[in-house]
Amino acid sequence: MERLIAKVPESVDRWTAEHLDPLDDGGSNLNEESLFIEALATRPKYQRGGSATALLSRLGESAKETGVRLGLDTTNPSAAKLFESTGFRDIYSGALDFEDGGDEGRYRIMSNDSGWTASK
Repeated sequence: MERLIAKVPESVDRWTAEHLDPLDDGGSNLNEESLFIEALATRPKYQRGGSATALLSRLGESAKETGVRLGLDTTNPSAAKLFESTGFRDIYSGALDFEDGGDEGRYRIMSNDSGWTASK
């Protein structure tokens, strides 16, 4: 893990400190009634077949039935469209622009209908 962390560009640390750290109120915005989707992937030959949509839709229905908040983050615009189509909304969106070769684009934290929003 140390070797992996050492490879993170300094600009990523600066961006995190500038954009995400101010949102941290000293605790997690996730609680016992929250679940975070860490990863979702579909094998290329099965993409665009509705599997991810069906899975996310069912997770969303189950979350609403039980009062659980679902959260996720993404930098992938296509994934964000999928998440929006299944009921996720931005609770944070910030530009990524790392001058030393990191990702560019938008970093989005999304949640199902939870009522919680982060201030910018």
